[in-house]
Amino acid sequence: MNICLISKYPPIEGGESSKAYWLAKGLGKKGVNIHLVTNSWEVEENYKEKIQPADLVEYYQPENVRIYNTSPFIDPYHIPYHKPYTEKLIGLALNILELYDIDVIDSWYFLPYVIVGYFLKLISSKPQIIRHGGSDIGRIINQPYFYALTKKIIQEADQIITYESTRNVFEKLGSNKNSIYINAFSVDSSYFNPNVKTVDLGIEYEKHKGKPILTFIGKTERSKGLYDFIDAARLCKNEFVLLFIINNDGVDVIKRYLEQLGLISESIIKAFVPPWEIPSYIKISRAVVIPENNFPIKQHMPILIREVMAIGVCLIVSYELYSKLNQERVKNNKNLLVVDPKDKCGFVKTLDRVIKEPALARQIGMRGYEYSKKIENFDLYIEKTIEMYENVKALNYR
Repeated sequence: MNICLISKYPPIEGGESSKAYWLAKGLGKKGVNIHLVTNSWEVEENYKEKIQPADLVEYYQPENVRIYNTSPFIDPYHIPYHKPYTEKLIGLALNILELYDIDVIDSWYFLPYVIVGYFLKLISSKPQIIRHGGSDIGRIINQPYFYALTKKIIQEADQIITYESTRNVFEKLGSNKNSIYINAFSVDSSYFNPNVKTVDLGIEYEKHKGKPILTFIGKTERSKGLYDFIDAARLCKNEFVLLFIINNDGVDVIKRYLEQLGLISESIIKAFVPPWEIPSYIKISRAVVIPENNFPIKQHMPILIREVMAIGVCLIVSYELYSKLNQERVKNNKNLLVVDPKDKCGFVKTLDRVIKEPALARQIGMRGYEYSKKIENFDLYIEKTIEMYENVKALNYR
């Protein structure tokens, strides 16, 4: 089977890009030919992961996955000027549709990938699957300039991959109810598990050896809770190291903030790393802290939560994120820890507990792992995806 997948992809950072990578890798491993079209090397430097040259050979293009990138160096000058991502992606993908016997167009994220997929569907008559991120629901599809177009695409989609919580969004926009497929996404436990290798922080960690590492992975915007985390860490009584994996232009900003608070010597700051490195950074952590609060996209749920639990590392989340989890199966003080980022005293107390009590952190982490084993089934996720592709392909040939 030949799939043209149009989506974000490393070195674009973020959850959807990471999911696209693991999905493509998993499908390729099962023998599906993935022709992935992206503009990932044109991403702004601020949101670009740092990929080592050797990784381009070993990890970037997995088995049976071919990556086709638009060039950041070829943009025709025109007035008024804009970056012609959509046009370049359409042109690149059309070449692939002509060269290969593509069965299904799978497009992920409305701007610009789903729109690109829709153009390809109209031109080629190939069936289109559409996927979305939280920002599509919260920011894009109901915007006045995009509403008519996104509504049309949704109504004509051969398959819409969404979640139970967002099904009604697409039904209200007139989607065919039979076209809605509830996402069975899973973390790949062959890469996210307690036995994953640890990363060597090298000389940066030498002077801190033995100190527990508290890790933050994400963008530095206020709603991610990073500053609340730093402010709480400053008041902790026990020794620790803070590890930050953040966007490029946040590195210097956070350095200055840590210097002001006298925490810079206890901190290691790295720009975003690609998804295949994330498990090793999680593994070296005493705890991973995700203190998101007042996030503007209510549908947002970081996949990092499930990745941390799959590795068996202690997870600390905000009440805002906790409220979105299944609280019949995920419990505060059992398989994760919950904080109110605005309650500084409570936040400090939780961090100090984790720093001071390694056995507690391990226990919380391993209970998280036990929960993860019950919900993650990556092989089934890939099998269901292939089955969905087959069904969409069959519909097209009736």
